[in-house]
Amino acid sequence: MTQAKEAELEKEINRILAACRLAALSTCDGKSPHASLVGFVHHPESASIIFATPSSGKKYGNLKKLPNAALLISETAGTDNNFFGSAALTAAGECGEIGNKEEVIPCYIKKFPGLEAFARDSKTAFFRLKVRSFYLVRNFQEVSELHVR
Repeated sequence: MTQAKEAELEKEINRILAACRLAALSTCDGKSPHASLVGFVHHPESASIIFATPSSGKKYGNLKKLPNAALLISETAGTDNNFFGSAALTAAGECGEIGNKEEVIPCYIKKFPGLEAFARDSKTAFFRLKVRSFYLVRNFQEVSELHVR
């Protein structure tokens, strides 16, 4: 991929991450996969995505056991009859629990002001997905990959 195409792809990925608020988080406990909806905040400077989850939930347990995960972020401009207006972005990498969640609460609340009580709850944990690869699907079957350095 040329540098110009890579820059264009990175710009499109950042646009989708800024425009979207929710993602499907895929985790696994070693036996079966699990998907759940999460609100996320993208940090382009660190190639990471932040999300919160109750520390008593299945996704928390899965991530503590197996930290590899993927987020599917869908920009659904298409319709049932026209998939060509849609875009889906997968961010794959490794998750780690953020020890000092006070560092990320302000940016999370800025994007999700209605979730302030949830974010500040002592039973809420924050994770950082350190993105290794992005996979962008546009026009139904046009796939582009960007591997983060």
